[in-house]
Amino acid sequence: MITELAIYPFSLRIRSLTKEKKGFLLHAKTKEKSAWAEVSPLPGFSQESLEEAEKELLFLQKKLPFSLEKVLQQYSFCPSVAFGLDSLCYTLSSCPSLPCTYPLCAFLSANFEEMKKQIPLIFSQGYEHVKVKISHLSCHEAHQILNLLIGKIKIKIDINRAWPLQTVLSFFERYSQETFEYIEEPVQNPQDLSRFPYPFALDETLRENIKLPHLPHLRALIIKPMLVGSAYTIQKIITSFADTMPQIVLSSSHESGVGLFHLCHLLQRCNIPMHPLGVDPYRFIENDVLNTPHIISQGKLTLSSLEISDATSICSI
Repeated sequence: MITELAIYPFSLRIRSLTKEKKGFLLHAKTKEKSAWAEVSPLPGFSQESLEEAEKELLFLQKKLPFSLEKVLQQYSFCPSVAFGLDSLCYTLSSCPSLPCTYPLCAFLSANFEEMKKQIPLIFSQGYEHVKVKISHLSCHEAHQILNLLIGKIKIKIDINRAWPLQTVLSFFERYSQETFEYIEEPVQNPQDLSRFPYPFALDETLRENIKLPHLPHLRALIIKPMLVGSAYTIQKIITSFADTMPQIVLSSSHESGVGLFHLCHLLQRCNIPMHPLGVDPYRFIENDVLNTPHIISQGKLTLSSLEISDATSICSI
């Protein structure tokens, strides 16, 4: 039974974003234990706004004391709130054991000149996988970046549904099917996915109520827990693709170290095989809320404990 629920607004300065990432830390207490979790919708990608998430949290605060299991069954929460509450529920009801270290996929998403500068650093830091966002580059620039990577590291590409089918087919015709691990969201129209002859992954499409055609080249599902919701919802998505057995890749939405900690829990909770996590952007956070931030080094993430640096300095709601 939750007897206390504190809600702390926070802001993260992230070098790769023009605006700060805002969200809420949750601190829940029972008679025996306490736990931290995070609720932080990603503007432009989450279906809910930060204000809508806050309303749901304030609604819950008024219901104290309450059973987390019962409120999760009784009410339908927006994905970020569902992820936060589900994280609390799991932490308070179990003593999870986690691996300390996780392999990462490096992340390249800058302008052309900056990408060229970052590539040697990725090699020197021991990454074995890299995801490259190329839809904002010219085709000539994108080919140059890929030529610097091919044969030296395993490559995933993210198109973000920015290009129509013919543009994508024209771009990739010079590469064999084995060149890249997969191309994430390769076409604007999901109905064209069945006509895309290269291995691909789904991300945004998973969060839309779209009836998809048969997808023989589907290789991976990119799941962002803060945008999807609880472990139950994630498991439903995985089960719905059981016939094609795609790789499951957990990816971040610019969470703090608190949200990242719970994201890693989901590998164990949802019985997901270990693949390089898409959480490399965590290294761009300048002011994480944790007392000891998680460590990214040599292409791996090492988790620290959930000790908040100074909760008293965060305004409680």
